[in-house]
Amino acid sequence: MGFGKLFASSAPRASRPRDELDTTTRETVEALKKLQQTLHLLTPRQQAAVKKELPFAASEWLEGLSLSIRAQAEELSSLDSPNTSKHSGTLLAEIQLERETADEARIRLTADSCKVILVLVGLPARGKSLLVHKMQHFLTWRGYDTKAFKVGARRRGENATAPTANGSPGERGGASAASYFDSSKAFAAAAREAVSLEAFDELLAWLNGDGAQVAIFDAANVTIQRRAKLQEKAAKHKLGIVFVETIVTDEGELHRQMRWKVQNSPDFAGMDEAAAMADLLERISHYQKVYQTVRETEGPYIKLFDLRAKAQCCNIYGRMANRLMPFLLATHAIPRSVFLLLLPNGNEADASIAHRQGLCAWFAAYARKADLQILTSTEPRAIAAAEAVADVTGGERPCLRPMLTPLLKTSKEDAGAATFRSRFGESVDELVVRLEPIILEVEGAVAPLLVVASEAPCRALRTYLRSVPIANLGQREAIDPTLKIDSSQPRLLQFQSGEAGGFMESLIELA
Repeated sequence: MGFGKLFASSAPRASRPRDELDTTTRETVEALKKLQQTLHLLTPRQQAAVKKELPFAASEWLEGLSLSIRAQAEELSSLDSPNTSKHSGTLLAEIQLERETADEARIRLTADSCKVILVLVGLPARGKSLLVHKMQHFLTWRGYDTKAFKVGARRRGENATAPTANGSPGERGGASAASYFDSSKAFAAAAREAVSLEAFDELLAWLNGDGAQVAIFDAANVTIQRRAKLQEKAAKHKLGIVFVETIVTDEGELHRQMRWKVQNSPDFAGMDEAAAMADLLERISHYQKVYQTVRETEGPYIKLFDLRAKAQCCNIYGRMANRLMPFLLATHAIPRSVFLLLLPNGNEADASIAHRQGLCAWFAAYARKADLQILTSTEPRAIAAAEAVADVTGGERPCLRPMLTPLLKTSKEDAGAATFRSRFGESVDELVVRLEPIILEVEGAVAPLLVVASEAPCRALRTYLRSVPIANLGQREAIDPTLKIDSSQPRLLQFQSGEAGGFMESLIELA
């Protein structure tokens, strides 16, 4: 009997009572039932992989596997009904993609558009908000017109006065309670779908505008069906999607993300932490029932694991996606400090021995001095200061980074010069392009990091580390005058990483 006939009927056969079955038989039955439930989801490529992994399988079993998939494909191809299975569109697309040559696939996936949509995927409390913040800030700082569209905020805004489960308007419930995320509740599921697609339509309208380049869609998007709808909408506008999925399996990291969410999300405002955590766990359980990880046939994707600089990418060929990939590889949530030692624009005498002694005294007393990593420009005064710090900390020698050395002017121009270029010899836009590798090192650092450079690169780096929303890219030239960095004295700034993905700044007074 072929494999297809074996599963032709799910009606129980007359047999021994289940409790009389031995353990091996029971395990075999359970395995076959599980296979029956997933067999129709196998693509031809997966079918071939199964055959390769099971060369010892009976020929009629392999034949049944082929017949099952072939029948599924033929049935779906002939259907023209709105009641077609939710997997049908995906399976047909996979079958069509299987017919592509390698060259055809590469051409299709190598989009050269200057516009792209980054679609987040993942269960609640998996760091999506952190990634959205970091991606938006990095891409904006890098010079791309970027905007994030957060479905959660839209959901809460549209349902702020909606009746709760108890019928009391204005109280927590409705669009925030765990029951709202139960896919078995048709009304709630339809409401979530409507809010999500409306937000995506708003995203498309913005991205089709002049100047817009990168749109970030912040939502769970955990089902193939939902992602297929987004792909369909984007395709109508000839826009490409890159899925960014965050997967957290480390219990420590998961607990940190859950704690941060219940403490900071408006969904849990006014709740004590224990009740909020229980509500969040229930919400996560609803999502887990329908969660489907992104598959190769869905298009380009980047998967991040445990927010620890471990990533998996597939079909990433486009220019914009390639710009993002190195940044995501560097991203993690390990707390650490970043120090900027800013040497004012001027001559070599600006960094006096007295100020260098104050700098060394501070780092000699720093608790994590043995872990300190040092990056310095190639300017002699910067190298001298960096080596002096390395001597007192006993750590690794400074690493020279030519991109930290700007086109420094030696003339003593007025501190109130009209433009960045007139003071430093290049524009801030030109400087940030050269500093992108430094940002990747800053984001990737897992230990305290000291950057020693002159005023121009430090100003550009500071606009990134401050994590201040930049409405106009020209504002990157702005700097807080209260820090008096235009004085003749070196300044040491400390940036402590936060759980939300940004850095908190403080000025260290050197003796």
